[in-house]
Amino acid sequence: MKIRLKDACVVIEVFEDSRYIDFVSNNLKKLYDYVWHNDKLVVPYDKNQKFKRELVLRNIYYLCVNRVQYENPKFLENLMKSSFKQIELIIKPRNINYRKEEFRKYYILLNSNKSDSLTTIKKKYLKLVKIYHPDRVAMRDKKLIKQYTYKFQQIQEAYEVIKYKKAS
Repeated sequence: MKIRLKDACVVIEVFEDSRYIDFVSNNLKKLYDYVWHNDKLVVPYDKNQKFKRELVLRNIYYLCVNRVQYENPKFLENLMKSSFKQIELIIKPRNINYRKEEFRKYYILLNSNKSDSLTTIKKKYLKLVKIYHPDRVAMRDKKLIKQYTYKFQQIQEAYEVIKYKKAS
């Protein structure tokens, strides 16, 4: 599950097989004035529901925080400031490209196991990021910088995939 802030709206993305889809859609439906449009649940702004909208967005935010174990107070503040915007719920199909073998590759890349908690994986991720960050290369060897950049991008992708897999 992801929450994104756009210029015109707040976008909430949920995978169709996620266990949180009912919670999110039911909370958004409590705001009454919703419409299904192009496979999106759209909740336009209503001045009378300001407090209710903030409460629903806060609940969804804390659901994400609880799952991912990472809190961003600045994002929450921006989300509350954006509560007057239109809210869109996008139900995404699960990406089939990530098979078990591919997940195994990501866990190996982060030196972790499937049984590790997200906080443990995050610690290992941060340790690897510090090691392979391209700015940390002592010599300005372009070939070495290119190798570190590639490895750095792989580590970032692996962490993102594992984080969202564990969160949904």
